[in-house]
Amino acid sequence: MHGLYLLWWVEERQMSAAVVASVLAAGDLALMLIEIPTGWFADRYGHKKSLVVGSAIQVAGMLACWLGHGIPGLIAASVLVALGDAFRSGARQALLYRSCVALHQEGAFQTIEARTDALERLALVGLVLAGGAIVETFGFVAGWIAETMLCTIGLVLACAMAEPPAAPASTHADSPGTSAGLLTMRMALLILPAAALGAAASAGSFLVQTAGSATVMGVTAFVAAAATNAVIPITVPPRAD
Repeated sequence: MHGLYLLWWVEERQMSAAVVASVLAAGDLALMLIEIPTGWFADRYGHKKSLVVGSAIQVAGMLACWLGHGIPGLIAASVLVALGDAFRSGARQALLYRSCVALHQEGAFQTIEARTDALERLALVGLVLAGGAIVETFGFVAGWIAETMLCTIGLVLACAMAEPPAAPASTHADSPGTSAGLLTMRMALLILPAAALGAAASAGSFLVQTAGSATVMGVTAFVAAAATNAVIPITVPPRAD
C-alpha cells in the first residue's frame, strides 16, 4: 500500500489532491521535529519500548487511514504514521549495535547493518509491487487488510525482541553511544532545510502520481522506482541509554 494510500484519499475518499499533498508535506516536516522527543523517550525508557510503541502507533495509523474520513481523518492518519515512524527511527539500529556490543562483536556492526539495510530496501520494493497487485486484483480493502496485518506482525516482532544491557558511557562525542536525541537537536538547523526540501519533493511526487488518469499499477511502479533510487540517508550514531 506504500504510495497507494494517496490514491485512496483522492479517489475513494474524494479528497482534494492539493489538500492531501499539503498534509503530506506537513507530516514530513513534523516527523523531523517529533524525532527529538521520541529520541529522548528511547534514551530514557529503552529502544525496545520505543519500537513497541512506534509499531503500535503504526497499526493505529493504518486503521486511521482505512477508516478515516475528511480532513480530520487525513490529519489524524498522517500524524499517527509520522509519530510511529519517529518512535521506530533509529531504535532498530540502536538495538542491533547494543546487541553487537553485548556479544563483543562491535566490529561486525557496520557489516550487519549494511546487509540489513540492503535487504530492507529490496523488501520495500517487493512489498510495494505486491501491494499494487493486491489492490489491482482485490481492491483497496484487501490492501488495507494486508497492510494492517504486516504492521501487526511488526508489532509482535518488536515485543519479542530483547533489550540488551546498556553500553558503557563514552566520553567521545562521535561515539556510537552518543544520544541521538541530543545529536538531533544540535543538527536540527542543518537538517531542517533538507527536511523542507524532502517535504516539497513528497508533495510534488504525490501530485505527479495523481495527475491525469493515474492507475493503481502506474502509481505502484512510480513508487517502486523512487524507492529503488532513493537518496542514501544521513547516518547518525544509534541511540543508547
